[in-house]
Amino acid sequence: MSALHYPLTGVIADAAAALAGGAFCALLTFSVEPGSFSFYVAGPLAAIFLGYGGLTLLRARMRIVICDAGVRCEPGGRSIRWDTLSGLELAYFSTRRDREDGWLQLTMVADDGGRLRVDSRITNFELLVAHAARAAEARAIPLDPATIHNLSAVTLPRG
Repeated sequence: MSALHYPLTGVIADAAAALAGGAFCALLTFSVEPGSFSFYVAGPLAAIFLGYGGLTLLRARMRIVICDAGVRCEPGGRSIRWDTLSGLELAYFSTRRDREDGWLQLTMVADDGGRLRVDSRITNFELLVAHAARAAEARAIPLDPATIHNLSAVTLPRG
């Protein structure tokens, strides 16, 4: 059994950015005339930033537990048993035009429609990808070309 978590340094940086963006937009919202264009733009942006900050703080508490039977997210209890895996996608999201910088997101789908998404900023992401890829291969789940390409780009541990 392995437990994966998001590094605290990354979580703190994301939370600080969300707080700064939310504070700026909230300040702008309260400094302009109610009913103005800026009011209707800055208010929802403040809510989005603060909502993202809340999700980031939840991520700080999150653990992904991998075992031979499946994968489970704590807290929350979402889980997928490997023998019920029905879909797998490994997507790359670039932050630059030259696609040199970005992150991967693994989406696992169960027979009952349950989904679990995990991004590559989590510790030992490659271990989770390896387990999911083995389960997908064992169940003969068809993979899209982008997922196949991204799986070949990830250094998968043996075992």
